Amino acid sequence: MNYATVKDLSRQQPGQIVYTPMVDDAGKVAIEGLTLKLAEDEYFFTQSAGLRWLQFLRERSGIKVELSDVTPDYTCYALQGPRSTEVLEALTGESWRELRFSRFRKTQLFGSETLVARQGVTGEVGYEFLMRTDTGRAHELWRRLREVGKDFGLRELGFKRSSSATRRPVSRP
Repeated sequence: MNYATVKDLSRQQPGQIVYTPMVDDAGKVAIEGLTLKLAEDEYFFTQSAGLRWLQFLRERSGIKVELSDVTPDYTCYALQGPRSTEVLEALTGESWRELRFSRFRKTQLFGSETLVARQGVTGEVGYEFLMRTDTGRAHELWRRLREVGKDFGLRELGFKRSSSATRRPVSRP
């Protein structure tokens, strides 16, 4: 990952998220996303077209690395807003106040290991939930998030569904 981006990821720690722009030979941004460091030798890059770019770089460089597209393996929900930490704590029964921006940790939700990342682009405190789809439990997370959030003024916001694309809604308390 350090080869692929203009950012220096050598000091990135497990549990940390780094914005990772990647440039072409002319120095123009070819792709960008977030890189979550899961373990010393395991990364999660959050860009849907990232696999093709990373495959191109692997072939070009000759670096021996295993790449997998796990996009369909995860469901992602966002919880944003000034009371999002309160909603998250009520949902999980855990404290989340010490989790800094661009950090993540794993928790168990509905019997499924879920990554909870402190991220967001709304200008408010926000979290993203990454739950494996093969558990079949993501709908329960969404339902429970909405139920718990009612007491905090949570309302659903997001994109309207269209015939050309489906976008996941964003929640904001």
